Parts: sequence; C-alpha cells; structure tokens
Amino acid sequence: MKLIPPFSVCYLFKGQTYRAQQKMKHFTESILNEKKIWQTLHDFYRTNREVQSKDIPSLEPLLTDIFINKKFPSNRLESII
Repeated sequence: MKLIPPFSVCYLFKGQTYRAQQKMKHFTESILNEKKIWQTLHDFYRTNREVQSKDIPSLEPLLTDIFINKKFPSNRLESII
C-alpha cells in the first residue's frame, strides 16, 4: 500500500516483492506527473464520486503498461543481473 494523500493505492501481488514495489512506485509517480489524471482524481474525490475508466481514458493504458505489459523503467542493478 502506498499513500499519496488524500488517496491510498493498493496493489495485491504474488511473487517477488521488489518488482511489485517498483511497479507501484512507477505507477504512483506516473499519476502524480500526469496533471490531467491527478486533477480528475482530485475532482472526483472532492465531489465524492467513483471514477470509471471512461472518466480518465489515459489511466487504463497506463495501468496495462505497468502492471500487465511490465513496461516501466528498471534500475541499473536489475539490468546487470
């Protein structure tokens, strides 16, 4: 679980924790850096509404790339191993 106030982000995984932590870190950094995603999340939070995938179209490809396609920057140590 990762806190990015006012949100808590949770990722359930089976397997290596290091890779899961890296995915979570990349995801949280990505949504913080994408102003449109972050602003929409805040707007929905302030109005007490549930976000649907149609509300933030760019979120689904981001989730798919990081958690399914595993496209995220890995650190130098992983590239050496």
